[in-house]
Amino acid sequence: MIDEYTRLMSEAPGIQPKTDAKQDFTKADYQQIIRDLTGKMNAIDVNDKSPVFNSQIDAVLGSILTSNRQQAAGSALTDAMIGNTQQAKNVVNSARESANNSNRQGAIQVINLANEMAISTRMMQDRNQGENSVWSNAFGGANMIGSESDSVYGITLGIDRQFSDSVLFGAYLTYADSKLNYNSISQDADNLQFGAYSRITNGQHEFDIKTYAQFSFADQERFLNGTSNKSDFTQTYLGASGSYGYVFDFSDNFSIKPLIGLNLYYSHTPDYTENGLWAQKVYSMDSFAASAELGAEFRKFFNGGSYFYVTPKIEQFFAMSGDNFKARFTGSDFSYNVAGAEKDKTFGKILIGSNISVTDRFSIDLSVGAKQILGNKDDNTDETYITGNIGVKYSF
Repeated sequence: MIDEYTRLMSEAPGIQPKTDAKQDFTKADYQQIIRDLTGKMNAIDVNDKSPVFNSQIDAVLGSILTSNRQQAAGSALTDAMIGNTQQAKNVVNSARESANNSNRQGAIQVINLANEMAISTRMMQDRNQGENSVWSNAFGGANMIGSESDSVYGITLGIDRQFSDSVLFGAYLTYADSKLNYNSISQDADNLQFGAYSRITNGQHEFDIKTYAQFSFADQERFLNGTSNKSDFTQTYLGASGSYGYVFDFSDNFSIKPLIGLNLYYSHTPDYTENGLWAQKVYSMDSFAASAELGAEFRKFFNGGSYFYVTPKIEQFFAMSGDNFKARFTGSDFSYNVAGAEKDKTFGKILIGSNISVTDRFSIDLSVGAKQILGNKDDNTDETYITGNIGVKYSF
């Protein structure tokens, strides 16, 4: 191999142009690689000079050695020659974390939890036919993934109308700032979510429907082998959910509604290119998931229109499909791919909220919620999402 690099050095140009496009190694680059290889080869026993790696490591090394990431390529190559592929393993581990991050949709969980509580509060209120409401909700919470914890906060504006005794329809817009950190990945995103919701009642039967689209304008940092590699892109999230419940009324304005529901989730991360010493071209990733919910809603109404509710739920995922993380180092034509964990997770969730009537038209809402993974964790990673809401509503 050293003889081959000596031949390549004799054919290489003497000056490296300053450009990000792929270029051949210069004489100085080859000289440095030869020195590194010679030193490494002289320092190890002959029995250690034939390392065999797995296909993922081989693909990563193939991509980086044919890239324009020359400093990273030289470092990875000299380590590989003595069987130490930790740098390439770090690339594989970070790729798996990226695939898992796409599948878990962590950046959207707190936002959805906050909006679920706000909409639940809207749907419980007694209304007259033709009554309109405008409402606003401020929330703050946290994504806790593994040992990392980061904040999410935002505001939602909404409007709804009671079209008939049995049909309520509304729409909302949410802005949220979210931060997400897990091992090698750090994301800071501005999020916009547009959504619509409806409740259809027939006697004691209640059917709830919600759908949304979210755009997350993310700035991302991936930390690889002691270096920072930055990128920015816009992720798209789509979701729809429906539930059915039957209300059992008891004395003292207390009721219980057992419920079942179905949720559909989709996310898309586009192609993006990083900047940094270990910069890569990352291909788009899509993920789809479906889950079923089982729970009960406990309601207590008071004089004057105020009320309090508690809703515990179990959410069981039964379908999960996500693309592998596929990338290549910039300047290389060789790509590699790493699969994420695709598990049918089980979550426990609880929503606690209240509505306090100030006047016949104006009320204040307070609520807290939490979502905790209970089973089938990906790579044994814990997930907890919590949020607190305060909102106001005006009817006319």
